[in-house]
Amino acid sequence: MIGGYKTGGKFDNVSYSSQFDADVVRLYNHAVNDSAPDRPTGIDGMGDAGLWTHAEAAATGQFHTSSQKTQDGDLIVKWSDGEVTLYPGDQSQGFYTGCTAGQPCETRLAKPNKLWADHAEVITAGDYTGSNAFDLMVKWSDGEVTIYKDIDETTKLPTASDQHPANEIKIAAAGSTWKYAKGLATGKFGGNKWPDDVVVRWVDGEVTKYTNVDGTGFHAEQKLQASNDLWKNHATIIAGGDFDGTTNSDFDLLVRWSDGELTVYEDLGANSLKKERKLKPANQLWTHSRVLVPGEFGGNLWGRTTSSSAGPTEK
Repeated sequence: MIGGYKTGGKFDNVSYSSQFDADVVRLYNHAVNDSAPDRPTGIDGMGDAGLWTHAEAAATGQFHTSSQKTQDGDLIVKWSDGEVTLYPGDQSQGFYTGCTAGQPCETRLAKPNKLWADHAEVITAGDYTGSNAFDLMVKWSDGEVTIYKDIDETTKLPTASDQHPANEIKIAAAGSTWKYAKGLATGKFGGNKWPDDVVVRWVDGEVTKYTNVDGTGFHAEQKLQASNDLWKNHATIIAGGDFDGTTNSDFDLLVRWSDGELTVYEDLGANSLKKERKLKPANQLWTHSRVLVPGEFGGNLWGRTTSSSAGPTEK
């Protein structure tokens, strides 16, 4: 299908068509060959709803050494008992779970423990230390914010407050104003090519962006939204990803509202919160979603989304 100015013409400066990527080619081949639809290879072994109701937080990035080579997205999950698990991406919209010859393995980064169960309130991930490997950021209940550098399948996260591994970097102290941070979203929000910019939703509804976050702390604070009742009472989850598919490396901000509405603020670095697009109107189903984690889960290098729900799932 070709279109353009006055429906296009025979010259390329007035005609254009949709860009076909690997996902479209795969869909076309399946259609003409009457093939079975794609199925993520790792989903069967990831457990059922009874398990995933215990997933309290999650983050994505290229953590596993295999995924650092393929640029596929992995999933880190923090469970209600404090366990932290790494699921390597399978390059087909799913995740590896068990240990099969020639495949990456599901890995426990922290055993069940009270430190993570009771005090790790928010997690997010990005390359804050500029090492081309993803780091995990944790906002603790007392206001401390910690970066765990270069997470991979060999990482062991601390399970008690007196444990401080070599890759731990404290960027905000206990008792800081960060105890009032309710949501964190990492992305490339106009700072540079690294996913090291952080958007924060505060308890009073204020929304703030920090660019080029690194091991020395939060920098270049920009207020995107003053304190207000809408973001205070109704913005339940925020997450960063490249949802509009542009090639300018400026990420978008996804918001799940209390009534189930899903909104994307496109190219946040350039537009702040001004370019709003509604993905889903208010609905009952999405009010049950508790975790939203955009990532590069296969097919292309754009950050898309996976979610975990506390209630019914969409069929």
